[in-house]
Amino acid sequence: MSRDRRPRLALVFLAMAVCWTVAWVEPSAGKAGLSPIETLKKRDAVIQKFVASAKAPEQSPELRKAIVESFDFTEHSRLSLGKYWAERTPKEQTEFVDVMRAWTENRAVRKLLKRAEQTSYEGEEITESRAVVKTTVRYKGTKTSVDYKMRLADGQWRIYDMVIDGASVAMANRDAFYKKIRKTSYAELVKTLRNKTLEAS
Repeated sequence: MSRDRRPRLALVFLAMAVCWTVAWVEPSAGKAGLSPIETLKKRDAVIQKFVASAKAPEQSPELRKAIVESFDFTEHSRLSLGKYWAERTPKEQTEFVDVMRAWTENRAVRKLLKRAEQTSYEGEEITESRAVVKTTVRYKGTKTSVDYKMRLADGQWRIYDMVIDGASVAMANRDAFYKKIRKTSYAELVKTLRNKTLEAS
């Protein structure tokens, strides 16, 4: 190799190293400057504030907004509906996301009100625009492992699935939804979700 090519190659390798560094660092912060774990901590701080100040915090529109905005309902809906997602029209997909948001909201609010003050943040694993935040929840003498799967979109990390003691919420939904669709129909699943009476078995 000629000597005059070596400086050029060195510059190429240097540029590649810089690109890899930027690709690794930027997703962890996002445009908002918060990492996935920082995003969860900020959300839980809001929850704790409302728990301490309100008699019925679950009724607070501000609290519900803080919780709901931390979720990626489109990705969660896609995973939960599985193979049936691709069969839906764009209009049906939008409708399903809206139904899932309403169905999930009340359950999420109640559970997070219990977890917020009892959560230990163990760490985060970030791969490009995806991340997993590992936490431990202690409640009424029991310890539960809760891993938050998050996705970076529009500069904000949002939760698209939770793995509780090794069990994925989205996959549990999928099992229940498949059973409902096979037994009745997709339309009946949506109707059931609207009524918030879906049974897991």
